[in-house]
Amino acid sequence: MKPIELCIVGGNAASNLLSMDVDCLAAVTYTKFVRPPTSAALLHSAPVLSINVCNNPYFAPTGALPALVVPPPVEPDATPSFHAEDVQVVSGLEPVLDNLRGLYGARDPDTILFSPNSATNAHLISAKARAFASLVQDALHDAVEYEQWCHPVNYTTHTRRWFADHSPFPLNYLVPRQRRQTVLDRLVLKYPEPDGDTATSSLRSLIGALTGSSSAASSGQSASSSSRFSLLQSRPAQSTVAASDVASHTHSLHFDEERLYRNAREALLAISQQLGRDGRFLLGDHPCYVDALVFAHLHMIFNSKLPSSRLAETARSYNPLVRYCERMYASLFASDISTYGAVTTSEAQSAIDEKRLLRTRAWQFGLASIVSTIAYLFLSGQVVISAADDDDDDDGNAHAGVALDDDDDEAVDVEM
Repeated sequence: MKPIELCIVGGNAASNLLSMDVDCLAAVTYTKFVRPPTSAALLHSAPVLSINVCNNPYFAPTGALPALVVPPPVEPDATPSFHAEDVQVVSGLEPVLDNLRGLYGARDPDTILFSPNSATNAHLISAKARAFASLVQDALHDAVEYEQWCHPVNYTTHTRRWFADHSPFPLNYLVPRQRRQTVLDRLVLKYPEPDGDTATSSLRSLIGALTGSSSAASSGQSASSSSRFSLLQSRPAQSTVAASDVASHTHSLHFDEERLYRNAREALLAISQQLGRDGRFLLGDHPCYVDALVFAHLHMIFNSKLPSSRLAETARSYNPLVRYCERMYASLFASDISTYGAVTTSEAQSAIDEKRLLRTRAWQFGLASIVSTIAYLFLSGQVVISAADDDDDDDGNAHAGVALDDDDDEAVDVEM
């Protein structure tokens, strides 16, 4: 079986930034927890996984990375070959994580940590994991994307420039503009001008539940392990914003920036308190998918090197967050940072690109055939368009003359 490929947006090796996309970074971090084999010598134990830095979101069916490319199974004695229709491409953070769990179930740290047979309180740990995942996705993710895509100085001097240098034409112009507008539309809908603060009050009640062990324990009794990943969907999808809602805000793209930063500060405080309480990882001595989410956002905050970042200033004031990010990076990525800086090409991606190229050439051939047929009809004289005087209309000839207007002196004749 050919290696399974995780397609991501690349980063900047000079600043030790692993990826310019926080979801891609979370997916890569989770693969480090699963620890799939990276050599064909270990193929008998689990499928081989490779990282493919492609910087092309349109490679995925949904137009967003990360994407997981799963080639078709190959018989041991058969000659491996790729056909685009046989390659399975899964895109989006949650589907990618679900597929990784299915492929590497025995190595999945979530299965071990949340198992009823584990030594930990599975219900309590599962409830806290779901709560922290919701906190990161609802509050911290918005602030990270705002500073990266919507802040005027950061977007102009950092984000747009990076994509212009690392993406092929015309994606280097299209992707930053579309992504910026998508993030801005979502923030306008989610953080309207202050005429109500229900979202903030609900977020604070969630943070209160995280900091209070009794409420967390009560919520843990009703939480099911099978639904612990559903809160990854709490962040609105890029394509689910209603057009009518966006249109109602086109006259004003202002939103409550202070509420966005306030929510992010409270989320950072809750995460810092949890890290200072439990130990090496967010929920104890073993990692889980929430650690991938938290590390991805903290790494983006600390290593993006944005010209203006209130979020980085706030995060650096919490020593547990700084130590956690440094420890995770040193243990997981320090040895292979160069892997995430350059664009790579894979056999599976080449097969899919070839299919798209053939489809484009088919359209071009069809258009060229139509144009050539029309040109032949005119050049061979089978279709003639000529101008005739009004006197020709009274001769009773076979010409078909059509007057354009009563004031016009000419008509158009068509001869077949």
